[in-house]
Amino acid sequence: ACPCNGDATDGLMRQVASEVGIELVLYARRSLGYAIWCWLFDGLSLPLFSVKRLPTDDDVQALIEIAQKKGINVVVSEGPWLWPLVKKIGQVLRCPKVYRSHNIEASYMRRQRQLERSSIGRVSMFLSFFGLGRFERRAIKESDLLLDISADDLSYWKHPCSRCLPPIPAPLTVSFPMERTEGLLFLGNLRAPNNLAGLRLLLEEILPEVRRYAPELPCHVVGSGPDVQTERWIVSSGAILHKDVAEPMAWLISASCIVNPVRDGSGVQLKTLDMLQTDRPIVTFPQGLRGLPLELHDAVAVAATPTDFIAAILKFYRQGFPPVERVCTVRKAFDNRAFFRFLAEVVT
Repeated sequence: ACPCNGDATDGLMRQVASEVGIELVLYARRSLGYAIWCWLFDGLSLPLFSVKRLPTDDDVQALIEIAQKKGINVVVSEGPWLWPLVKKIGQVLRCPKVYRSHNIEASYMRRQRQLERSSIGRVSMFLSFFGLGRFERRAIKESDLLLDISADDLSYWKHPCSRCLPPIPAPLTVSFPMERTEGLLFLGNLRAPNNLAGLRLLLEEILPEVRRYAPELPCHVVGSGPDVQTERWIVSSGAILHKDVAEPMAWLISASCIVNPVRDGSGVQLKTLDMLQTDRPIVTFPQGLRGLPLELHDAVAVAATPTDFIAAILKFYRQGFPPVERVCTVRKAFDNRAFFRFLAEVVT
């Protein structure tokens, strides 16, 4: 169960869920005005970001009835945002309540706010995530079992019943092949402050130095949702922008060299998992490998500083950007049997 977006993505979510055998229940989001009223009336006990995504009382009752008819025997909250709903359903059905952590959300959002360059954006994020730290810790404390996609984050929570359950990366498949894209490739959401900070470092500090030795080396930026100012800045920096592309994974597969200059975040970098399923050289800062098994660290070039980042790119450039074999290592590290072992244990 999750809130609908009210656009074409709702149909896409239903289609994808149906293809993998998931019964998806969508409910309407609260309007912003109603959410703010509920937020204030409830004494700011929940972050506004969460309040906007919670169902109305009528939808909660409908979801409980669906769960009772289906014989649901465990309820899982993916992150903190719908924990009040999971808690309510778990109490009515008297079944285990599981919290699955993707990030240390409070720390992650605090850093995102610090990286946000717009004053309006910083105020909006402050209001949306006010009280997130208390809310997140309370949800984890109330859970019967904590699962974390990151082994690094798991030790932070100190939950009495917890384990690491890493994500299962989907195979990289595309509907159409692409010819080799010469040059560097940055892939990421072009609205997230941490991504923009990393891209700024790439385009303003790293790329100019790389081009002293490889003046004709192109740099491609593939990303979603850039505003007009971001678009102009990327192009003026000498990069080639490909916005809102239909199949971003096709760009990963065809790239000469993939770069990940992002230095802020938490949890597991899911974008890195997609990168690792290609045979392309990858250059990243240590943040890109956070939460990943140690055996994957040798599969990429890890740069401690911008100078190291430049040196790694130039090394691959002089070698002709050779392919790297690592897909088997990635699949072994993220074996889907771990997920099925969890299901068997929690149900019994």
